Amino acid sequence: MLRTMKQHRGVDAPAALRACLALGFDGAGGTLRHTWPEAVTIASLCGGDAWQGATGIGARPRAAAGSYRWLHLACHGEFDRDDPLRSWLEIGPG
Repeated sequence: MLRTMKQHRGVDAPAALRACLALGFDGAGGTLRHTWPEAVTIASLCGGDAWQGATGIGARPRAAAGSYRWLHLACHGEFDRDDPLRSWLEIGPG
């Protein structure tokens, strides 16, 4: 059974939240394989929505994130160990 972190701690998440937002972006030039099928599979398993990374997608997930219990991002990313705030996820072109 899938549970949210709030449920795990004994506090129910608000009922108005949608289940899951799964976003897939294969990088500039399609270099990361299977991100879109991964996002679709996760959304299907969780009863959520799948979005494919595209031009202008940057602000869209940010605006919608608070409406979902879970976010799943299938994309390129980089963690900067020396300066974590410079870490990034590539969820769409540019």
